[in-house]
Amino acid sequence: MARKKSSASSSTASSSTAAPIKRFFISYAHGNPDDEELARWLHTELTAKGHEAFLDVRMKLGTRWKDEIPLSIARCDVFIVLVSEKSVNSDAVHEEARTAHERHCKTGQPLFAPIRVRFSGDLGFALGVYVGWSQWGVWQSAADSPTVLRELMAMASGADAPAQTTPVVLGASAAAPRRRPIVELDTIPTPGGPMAPDHPMYLTREADQEALSRVKRQGETLVLLGPRQTGKSTLLNRCLEECRQRNKHFASVDFSLFDTSKFETLPVLLRELAKSFLRELGLTANVDLINSPSDMKCFVEDQIIKAVGGPVVLVIDEVDKVFERTFQHDFFGMIRGWHNARGKVRSLWENVDLILAISTEPNLLIKDPRQSPFSISPPIRLGCFDLAHTQTLNDRYGCPVETNDISRLHSFTGGHPFLIQLAMYALSRPSAPSFIAFLHDAHLPGSIFEDHLRSVLAHLQHHPALQLLDGLRGIIRIGQAPTEDVAYRLQAVGLVRREENRVVPSNELYARFFGEA
Repeated sequence: MARKKSSASSSTASSSTAAPIKRFFISYAHGNPDDEELARWLHTELTAKGHEAFLDVRMKLGTRWKDEIPLSIARCDVFIVLVSEKSVNSDAVHEEARTAHERHCKTGQPLFAPIRVRFSGDLGFALGVYVGWSQWGVWQSAADSPTVLRELMAMASGADAPAQTTPVVLGASAAAPRRRPIVELDTIPTPGGPMAPDHPMYLTREADQEALSRVKRQGETLVLLGPRQTGKSTLLNRCLEECRQRNKHFASVDFSLFDTSKFETLPVLLRELAKSFLRELGLTANVDLINSPSDMKCFVEDQIIKAVGGPVVLVIDEVDKVFERTFQHDFFGMIRGWHNARGKVRSLWENVDLILAISTEPNLLIKDPRQSPFSISPPIRLGCFDLAHTQTLNDRYGCPVETNDISRLHSFTGGHPFLIQLAMYALSRPSAPSFIAFLHDAHLPGSIFEDHLRSVLAHLQHHPALQLLDGLRGIIRIGQAPTEDVAYRLQAVGLVRREENRVVPSNELYARFFGEA
């Protein structure tokens, strides 16, 4: 939590009423006079009616507030959150709401009672997820306090209270029956990196069908597009296996394996690319005379296409490593030239396929569509899993996630393929924590997601002039990006999504981690 809470009470006043005692938790932002006034008034009135009301400013001296607050949330029947201009940006309120939300997803309790305190603005992502689905109370002044109290009492007693159903809970509350996974899990390594084409946990998507159907032809240019770790390299491997079965020769080069020195100048990069093509195809030739795109084209024609003597596939993975190099337009223009060369009569290029795998939106790589290999045909986009994919993967792992938690996990990860795979792997281990504990600690150091989150953070910090990290924090906290360009770039790398007229984080895990990074 961002702030330390001073003192608290969990007080019960005696009451002669026969109504059962209810427990309330009041969450609010310190330092806002309206919030504090209403919180204290509600505490006094609820206690006077014989109920228990937790308010953190009255904790007994010596109480461990970090322990007492989650315990009190775990006991409460009604979770009251005062939503104001300050509380929507309060890490402490977010943490309390999240703790209550996790319990509600598991048990259906507590009931949520969000009250807007002179505030009609956007909730931001965190509170939007945790309490945005609940019916609201409104407080503009002390004159509204009795009405708010009556509504709280009606909710607590069940009279005229609207049914609360969290939108992320799916199906019955019963657990999915545990069964044996489709393979022994000890034989499966921790998810990370490309999967083999026949990996038992690989799930096919529409992108697979489109890509595999196109590589069956000849003279195709494919662009595989998706944020990092969404399955591009794995799909690329499946495409190459299809090529192998069709007796196509292929040379696949991964730019992420090239060190920085290989990108210093265009001639250096072209020579390294040429050497890699030769090595993949088992050929030898002198690359020292390659100094320009035209030299490279002649080299490919003379030393590769003619030498192979049949259909050939040239593949470049992580091609956006060229992004922001001084020669990027010349490089991508060269690739476009290879594609255009197929149109000539009796061209050597008519039996050459090109496959490019990128993580960046094409129009951020090269502005002129006439020089871009990415404007030839729409990219094959690798998106997130849908809920059915997540359910299928849960089945394959032997149902480590209960039925009513599947959509919660799907929502938490936004359906990100790699994050879903990691979660299923971790939860299927014999020493796996409880589902709620797993989600609670997911953004913290030591979690199974740490390496992924740190690598994304490093990517954002690699381009400080673009202000991507600050822009993401702004979207998380206030629901706004500093510029449309920042929003677009964050969407392009899979960190945010558009929701009607708003831009929000792609998933709750990112919102938690980058909100605190």
